[in-house]
Amino acid sequence: MNIYDDLTEEERNLICDLEYIFANSVCNSARGELRYPVTIRDYKKNESWQERCRCKGLSHDEVWSMKYIFGGNTLSIGSALIKTLSMLEERYDLSFNELEKRRLVKENFQE
Repeated sequence: MNIYDDLTEEERNLICDLEYIFANSVCNSARGELRYPVTIRDYKKNESWQERCRCKGLSHDEVWSMKYIFGGNTLSIGSALIKTLSMLEERYDLSFNELEKRRLVKENFQE
């Protein structure tokens, strides 16, 4: 995965699945566990929105824009996950696209 190339649909969905895990790991002392909202930006429409469910169907730029806003702090979760997956692919000679294709074949075979 070259982080400067367009992300495939499989890569975008994997990043959204990973983001969902992170967001469900947030705790609040008053309410306990909660799904922290991710802010997503559509630069073409100059709009931002928040999601509390698992994101799907996002564009390359929308995935890059995903972030958590904690008061005055921001965690750019989209770019962090893209860079993490890229580092893992490079370090361990992996291809998440190939792994995802194998997973889908296996999943469809079992149905």
